[in-house]
Amino acid sequence: MYGLVMMILASSSVTAAEKRMAQYISRLLKDVMELAVASAPALSRVRIGFAHLTEMVVEAACSNAAGERA
Repeated sequence: MYGLVMMILASSSVTAAEKRMAQYISRLLKDVMELAVASAPALSRVRIGFAHLTEMVVEAACSNAAGERA
């Protein structure tokens, strides 16, 4: 997957949007690779942070949905 993203970034025939998406995916893949070798305490902090972020997104979505109904 990472190799494919690097090929897209190196290609001169991709659009600007495709290049931005490939850059975004590249950053995500690097983050995933870092997590793959992270210690258990670090992963626990990541899980807690992700759970908190998920709660915030759900609350915002519910708030937006309630505002649209009003």
